[in-house]
Amino acid sequence: MRDIMSELFKWDQDIFLQNLFISLDTNTLRRCCEVSELWREFINRRVWGCARLRPGLIVRLWRDFEPVQQELVVRGSVTSIACDDQIMVCGYTNGTCEVFNEETGECIDTFDDNEEGVHYTSSKVTVGKNIIEKISYGSDISGR
Repeated sequence: MRDIMSELFKWDQDIFLQNLFISLDTNTLRRCCEVSELWREFINRRVWGCARLRPGLIVRLWRDFEPVQQELVVRGSVTSIACDDQIMVCGYTNGTCEVFNEETGECIDTFDDNEEGVHYTSSKVTVGKNIIEKISYGSDISGR
């Protein structure tokens, strides 16, 4: 016999399922998205995508918000920060940047590819799905 949730999805019990998912706290609702593709699609489309339910979910999301604090030891003046679920990248005034493990705070990589004869003033970092971008700003020694 199949589990009750699979049967509810099969029988198109959308209203009951919406009420079931909306009764969960936001952390549990997020974890439910990881159960299966079917659950994720339903929650995204019929719970988060429902104009009637969305305002209440947003209020609960802010109420349930628990910030995670991580102390990092950085090696310069930070001019830019970007992160995702796995890494945090800090850009520095000297044009370099460091990549930190989001969970441990350990420095896992450094981008120190600056050119000789350039006076750097900052760097901007961004994190994409499979890419880290660092843009360094500065001028050459002559001031140009």
